[in-house]
Amino acid sequence: LVVGLTLSVEPSGSLALVTALGVMLHRLPEGIASGSILLDALGKKRARLAVTLLGLAPLVGAFVAAFSLPGLAQLHSPLLGLAAGSLLYIAASDLVPETHGPGGKMNALLLLAGVAFLLGTGHLWELLLG
Repeated sequence: LVVGLTLSVEPSGSLALVTALGVMLHRLPEGIASGSILLDALGKKRARLAVTLLGLAPLVGAFVAAFSLPGLAQLHSPLLGLAAGSLLYIAASDLVPETHGPGGKMNALLLLAGVAFLLGTGHLWELLLG
């Protein structure tokens, strides 16, 4: 959905490309973790089907949003707010509490390193494509 929204907001696609790359990099370890759990629970054939369907879901969402939302400009802001709120919820409920447990200093450092990496990547992208 987020990739489709960025495509519909910026048709040139440079922002959508960065967003898609971020989503793919995020989904890879998530897919590996989900796949291992599903493999244990469902068996090889059904787990492969489930992981394939889970992997295709963001692509379907991106295409639906990219092709249906350009004509619905009034929905861009609420949908981007919903996507941003979801990401903030994940950060607040999953990532930040990890900084208070065992190994919290290292977790906090890695969390901040991830934020710095994303900010640096965004600035580098702006410099290169300006």
